[in-house]
Amino acid sequence: MFETIIAVGMLAAVLLNINAIQGYAIYAVEYQENLSKAGWLAKGIMAKVEYEWKTRDFEDLEYVGQEKEVDVLGWGRDNQKAFEDFRYAVKIEEWKLPLLNLITGTMGGEKEGSQLGDDFITEKIKDVLGDELIKIAHVEVFWPEGARRNSTDLTMILTNEKSIDRFISAQKGSELIKKPKPKKK
Repeated sequence: MFETIIAVGMLAAVLLNINAIQGYAIYAVEYQENLSKAGWLAKGIMAKVEYEWKTRDFEDLEYVGQEKEVDVLGWGRDNQKAFEDFRYAVKIEEWKLPLLNLITGTMGGEKEGSQLGDDFITEKIKDVLGDELIKIAHVEVFWPEGARRNSTDLTMILTNEKSIDRFISAQKGSELIKKPKPKKK
């Protein structure tokens, strides 16, 4: 009788371990599914940010949004149930990197006699590129996971390409861009 009780106890311990492993596997599959959905949502939202970057003026891209529910119609009516618990937040802000100071070498102590040249270079760069050179777009997608809240995020660096394009197109007739002369036959 004692041996039977020990055997049943060992069998119960093995069954509990197998049940725990199966439960963890189910949780891991569900987590990976939600992480995949959130990643695709973040990529889709970032594509909308990229569209705004290409079509609007760079100075108008400042944006810090509150957390929002996912617009299901943008992802298809069939996905309404799949994305109902997902929320997202978008933030676009200027990157506070002193890039012009790095370029002109005026980060630390000032050098004697070079301040006038550095100011001239800085002003010329600002004339071409504008006051804002780089912005950071950050998208974060959230979903509930029991009592916790998980998230994934995506970040993209936006540069002021339009001002560079305008500068280059204005220089077509100048000495900056010289077209090769066609060879005579």
